[in-house]
Amino acid sequence: MLIKVAMNIKKILPLMAMAFFLGLLIMDFNKFNFKNRQIFLSKIVDLTSELNNIDIMGNHYIPSDVVVKMIDDNKYDVRYDLLVDDLKVITVSNNRKIIMVSEHVPLFCDKNYIYLSSGNQIEYNLDIIEKEKIASLELDRLNSSKKTYNQSVKRVFKFINYLKNNHIDFYEKLDKVTYNSSRGDKSPHISLSVFIDGCKVLLSDEPGEFISLRQQDFEYKINILNNLLRQHHKIDEISEIDLRYDDHGVFFNLRDEDIDG
Repeated sequence: MLIKVAMNIKKILPLMAMAFFLGLLIMDFNKFNFKNRQIFLSKIVDLTSELNNIDIMGNHYIPSDVVVKMIDDNKYDVRYDLLVDDLKVITVSNNRKIIMVSEHVPLFCDKNYIYLSSGNQIEYNLDIIEKEKIASLELDRLNSSKKTYNQSVKRVFKFINYLKNNHIDFYEKLDKVTYNSSRGDKSPHISLSVFIDGCKVLLSDEPGEFISLRQQDFEYKINILNNLLRQHHKIDEISEIDLRYDDHGVFFNLRDEDIDG
């Protein structure tokens, strides 16, 4: 009988030891977790307190918490640095600061990148303010060739930068730039279009391998568009304007009346 009890105890002892060590591990993990939670919460409290004592001006795209981390040398996603043109800190009092931010403006975006006015680009997945308002670029026809796609992006960059610097009213209402065959007719050509405040502006017919519209021709057509709108209608009254033809012919459809002009 005693031999049986001893054997049972011998079997149970390893299990008891294992349970004991597991208990110690769980206690250590909970202490570690609690400590980490305290550190995390204290960081949130510190950041909230700091934000209350700081006035941030000029950050239209970089989140405010990222700006604070930049001046405090805290860890942040360094991709935001490409958005910064200049950053100045003005100390108003012992516990009050003003941060002046100058940013490189996002001109447009595609599925992978946001293209900045500086000529740089950042990944589209970066969290920035009002990302959904940035004009989109749809060059679906060119996706098969990376080199051709990049060349066309450079050309579109010049187009949109021209709008930003010379026709701010068009630039601020720019919805997207498209290069595709969905033109609505039987022509085999590819069309390059810009959408401004919902109005489709057809700029040119393209051969399908590269956006070949020259910068000077783009500027010329935008000036024609500007003159047309000065003399006739506002752009939100027109559904489509056709500027493809080099013989100065301009055709447009009114949005409500569905009349060709």
